[in-house]
Amino acid sequence: MSNDRGRTDGEESEETGTEAGERSGLRERLRSRRRFLAGTAGVSGLALGGSAFASGGGTEAGDAGEGNDGDEDGEGDSGEENGESEDEEVEYAWKPTAYDITSADGLRLRVWKEVQGTPAEAVLFVHGATYGGVSMFDPPVNAEWDGWMDYAANADQAAYAVDIRGYGDSERPPEFEKDPEESDPVVPAAVAARDVRDTIEWIRAEQGYDRVHLVGLSSGTWRVRALFAEYDPEVASVTLAAGSYQQFETPTEDLPAWSTQEKSEFVERWRAQVPDGADPDDWIGGEQYTAEAVIDAVWKAIYLSGQGLDSEEGSDDEQTILNPTNLLQDALHDPSAITAPTLVIRGSSDPLISREGALALYDALDIEEYRKEYTEIAGGTHFLFLEDRRLALYDAVRGFQRR
Repeated sequence: MSNDRGRTDGEESEETGTEAGERSGLRERLRSRRRFLAGTAGVSGLALGGSAFASGGGTEAGDAGEGNDGDEDGEGDSGEENGESEDEEVEYAWKPTAYDITSADGLRLRVWKEVQGTPAEAVLFVHGATYGGVSMFDPPVNAEWDGWMDYAANADQAAYAVDIRGYGDSERPPEFEKDPEESDPVVPAAVAARDVRDTIEWIRAEQGYDRVHLVGLSSGTWRVRALFAEYDPEVASVTLAAGSYQQFETPTEDLPAWSTQEKSEFVERWRAQVPDGADPDDWIGGEQYTAEAVIDAVWKAIYLSGQGLDSEEGSDDEQTILNPTNLLQDALHDPSAITAPTLVIRGSSDPLISREGALALYDALDIEEYRKEYTEIAGGTHFLFLEDRRLALYDAVRGFQRR
């Protein structure tokens, strides 16, 4: 997907024609898939006011007539069918409660919520660079499998996860309707930070929680750092999970606005992180699940969101998602801007985030020593939060939040 600047005019013309056909096909699949997004032509009917917390704040997605997204094959329902059948309601009972709020610049953001009882505080999860909130924090393995949102909801917190613009079931920026090379990446950390800020303010103003913890995952840690650099929000604590500082160089070449990923790439990316000699079933699924069951459930949540691209009926196209291009911004947004108590945590077997990079993040925090902590969880990759050892991660984070 990167731009090639070194071709002759003839080569460029021929290759551009081929790429244009591919892009046109992707855009057509995206338009078909947009029935999962609550009406790109009717966004104003879902959100109230010009900001996330104005004029009554967010609308519960079910109230807007959207219902659940898609079916088992990723086909979805057309906009003309306002309701869902009973079977579909049962099938998608795994989804958390959904709310639609409006960002400060007018885009519709999807916020997910899990809650038990009447907790006194909330936690907001911020996803990484490729996948939205439900797939990372509440995937549909089965009713007994606890994701991070389930855990938090059962640990006396109202758990929220926001789909940053262009991810999950949030509205896509208009640049996604064009060829990706026509625009630069449109969701850098500073833009995503605005969505996080708007969500925090909505949680406070409309959900009634003054005490809010913040958890950034992977590239979500850069978004949290940008949030503090730009807005310095008041939060109870910050967790930076699977994040680093100055481990990666900020790219200088032109990058497209969006890119795609096929299911096989996702599966290979995860399985390749399991250490040599380890059994993927034990490492990912533990005693109760296979690696395939967990990975397939996570992919289901990814693909059956607004990121999934529909395949033509009868085609052999592999399931494919579209995502905003990831900008490596771990050298930007100085961690010293963070003023809240902060936990830096990584899986000991994470091949993407080195111990040195994570410790550099910890060392760059300019807060008192007693207000920051560094922790590693043995036996976890970059996907630790979805693997067998995930409960050790959840426990460590909740313990820090309770200090």
